[in-house]
Amino acid sequence: MKKILAFIRRNASFSTWSNRVKRLYIKERLVVPFLARLQGKEVVYLLHVNKAAGTSLIAAVGELSWTSQRGYLVPLPHRFGIRDIPERYKVACFVRNPAARFVSGFEHTQKGGFPAYNFILSAEEEMVFRNFPSFQELIDATNSSDPVMRALSESAWSTLFHLRMNYRHYFGDIEYLRSQLHRIVFVGEQEDFAEDWKRFFKKFYGKEVPLEEKNVLAKHREVLPGYREAIERIHPDEFLLYEEVLRRKAQLLEEESRSTEGRN
Repeated sequence: MKKILAFIRRNASFSTWSNRVKRLYIKERLVVPFLARLQGKEVVYLLHVNKAAGTSLIAAVGELSWTSQRGYLVPLPHRFGIRDIPERYKVACFVRNPAARFVSGFEHTQKGGFPAYNFILSAEEEMVFRNFPSFQELIDATNSSDPVMRALSESAWSTLFHLRMNYRHYFGDIEYLRSQLHRIVFVGEQEDFAEDWKRFFKKFYGKEVPLEEKNVLAKHREVLPGYREAIERIHPDEFLLYEEVLRRKAQLLEEESRSTEGRN
């Protein structure tokens, strides 16, 4: 009976239903595109690739406005990738070397979300860190010839959110990504964050915005031998997708350079 009453109270709460409506992202997915069509403006969705400086970027966009020089710039949470966005809309994103991204995700979770968050680990997450106190130990187990260690490592990769969220989630497989590259109108890198931050806000807002980094555990991480091998065992096309997105960045930089030369 207590469980039934608790269920009723929880589902009768305004905040419960408000949060459920927010999770539908009606404003982002329906209201803004509708307004843009009425006004003849463009919609660019900003993907939040995990552990690639997205928290800093999206916080800055939120403090400004979703109305940009190009139309609307709409930030989305981790769960959305290009496949979730209708093909008539464009995409912007920041990425990061997969090895650095995964070690950052591992340590971020291990520290309970520090520095921006303070969450309690689940029993499954705690077990991962008991088995693998460091990312290097996880890498060694993933590359091990011991089937027991490999099985434990594979469980860890599927348990931790930041280890299972791969580039395929955001960009699809390589064939799909290549067919959608024209939709990506901006690519930044965590490794070049200060410079790409300037490019981003100049492109979409036509002005400089002071750099404010949030949720930063470590800006630079050493990529050690064995990282790529282990990652590709778990996420076989991770580096292939990453390198394809960087090629798109190079194309966009060339286009920006030609555009600047044309105005001079």
